[in-house]
Amino acid sequence: MYPYINICNQLFNAVHRSSHFKDLKFYYFHNCVYGELYTHPDCYMKHAVDTYEALRGMDGEYRLIIVGDASMAPSELTMIGGAIDWDVTDNEPGLVWLERLSNHFPYAVWLNPVKSILWDTDHYYDAYTIQMIRKIFPMFELTIDGLEQAIKGLKVKTIR
Repeated sequence: MYPYINICNQLFNAVHRSSHFKDLKFYYFHNCVYGELYTHPDCYMKHAVDTYEALRGMDGEYRLIIVGDASMAPSELTMIGGAIDWDVTDNEPGLVWLERLSNHFPYAVWLNPVKSILWDTDHYYDAYTIQMIRKIFPMFELTIDGLEQAIKGLKVKTIR
């Protein structure tokens, strides 16, 4: 996600300035959601929040917007212990956690800064994990058009 820091900062600043949201919560993760979310983008354990606790604080009427490039080692999605961060306790594969989020938040989208033309190609190494995540969340490119489509998508329950 490092190449996309500027566009994400622009998005987060615009959301902060907006008055369209009744309640707004931000959490961070590295590559995939597991048992901890973070309240700061550095994703250090001192800023960790139990994912179940965060979910308990939000009902299914919340809209979930995940921003990420969905580009990671496939093991992070498919294996217990697949997380590449040494301090992450992933007793379940990342896909289990993503499905849990999708089930908890029936109104959910994923914004991806990677150009959508690369999502289904064999020429982009990380297309495999992008395709896996797209089976769980509707994915939209992090562009103006993609944001407009995502907002429309947040009005419809995710069907899996």
